[in-house]
Amino acid sequence: MADQILGIGIFLLFAISTITMCQDDTQTLQQRAKQLELENQKLCDENQKLRDESQKLRDESQKLRDENQKLRDDNQKLRDDAQRLRDENQKFRNDNQKLRDDNQKLVQENLEFKKLGQTDNKVVEDVPVPSNAFSLNPVFQEGQIQPQTVKAFIVWEEGTKGIFALTMTEKIVKVKENRPIKIIYTNVNGPQTFIQGGKQETYENVNGIITADVAENFVLSQAKDQGKLSDDILSYFPAGPFCGFVPPGKQVMLGETWNSGDIVPFGPMTFSKQKMAFSNTQGTFKLDSITGNIAKILWTGSADVTLRRGWKGSAKWTRVVLFNLKEQRTISNEGSLVVTNESGISTTYEVSIKATEK
Repeated sequence: MADQILGIGIFLLFAISTITMCQDDTQTLQQRAKQLELENQKLCDENQKLRDESQKLRDESQKLRDENQKLRDDNQKLRDDAQRLRDENQKFRNDNQKLRDDNQKLVQENLEFKKLGQTDNKVVEDVPVPSNAFSLNPVFQEGQIQPQTVKAFIVWEEGTKGIFALTMTEKIVKVKENRPIKIIYTNVNGPQTFIQGGKQETYENVNGIITADVAENFVLSQAKDQGKLSDDILSYFPAGPFCGFVPPGKQVMLGETWNSGDIVPFGPMTFSKQKMAFSNTQGTFKLDSITGNIAKILWTGSADVTLRRGWKGSAKWTRVVLFNLKEQRTISNEGSLVVTNESGISTTYEVSIKATEK
């Protein structure tokens, strides 16, 4: 019995001891769990802090990307503005070059008009063209062909008469600034008759080809025969296209006049057989009348003359030029030139030039 009681007591002590130990372990575990919970919370807080810092870095990175994009956009805008400025600058340079070219052209035209005696040193301003003004400025083109006839009746002081009736084709070979500078007269042929002392002599089928250079004043400066034309024909050959008619260079009104410069309705200026030299030339074109599409232009003038033999004299001329306003071309140039020497002996040159159908 005593042994049983002792065993029970020992068991109870062991149970109580075990319970106590379990309570202690439970308390320890609870404390450990609480400590782990605190540590976990701390880790969570630190993790949140890291997430916040990471988000802040992302925001800052996005901000930097936005700023970088803005810089790229600004840079592109600057490049676009620079290109626009370069384009505008190029346009200004082109416009400036065009103005210089136009100015050079005006200067050249002004110089040409001065050479023709049509302007002075004043600057010609653009003015509105009246509705009753007419254009007498033909357009010359390379390769342009115009058949024409030339008839001349010449009475020399010795009483000799020369009559020429020629047909030819005028071809413009080279043009510069709407001015023919080289012309070829082909198929120059026809009879020429000389009457002297009551004796008449006629030469039929005279043939030739004349090449001519044209000076700035529309006068033939050189003329060469490549055929069998007589010196007389060449000497009195028309002074230029349609005997040297000079366009006014602008539209003119009825009754208006313009200077014909130093042109005389005679042969080429520097022809080797030239028989006389002219100086102090004064000539005037006048738009006299308009009939339908045909303008009638009067050409009068005078000049001093030095003959080949050294004689002095004077020359006067009156001519009528007909101009087709619709086709803008000269269709005829007719009239006479009278040369009188110091002794009062005169020589008359009547020359008629007419365009024929092409």
